[in-house]
Amino acid sequence: MTLEEYEGRLRELTTEELQKFNNDFGGGQKTIEQRVRELVDHPEHERRICQLLGLKTEAEKLTNAALKSANAADQSAASAKLSMIWSGIACIAAIAAVVVAIIGLFMKG
Repeated sequence: MTLEEYEGRLRELTTEELQKFNNDFGGGQKTIEQRVRELVDHPEHERRICQLLGLKTEAEKLTNAALKSANAADQSAASAKLSMIWSGIACIAAIAAVVVAIIGLFMKG
């Protein structure tokens, strides 16, 4: 979660929701600006804040990006494998066509 995401999410909260967040997180009835500053001073609170606000931590975002990248690489490898198989089939078909043509030449001659 970036500071901008955090502040934006806090500003989306109703007064009652912000009060509940303050109560659940602890530390009194702080303003949005105080909460943002607190995260700057104590980045170790990111996971708890994200849990309370339904946001993803930066580590979770990086993990998700790595998983998507790995999945894309896996799909690319599967496509390359299929391409190789179809290339082999095309090669066999070409060889068969050459053999049929050669046999045809010998049959005529």
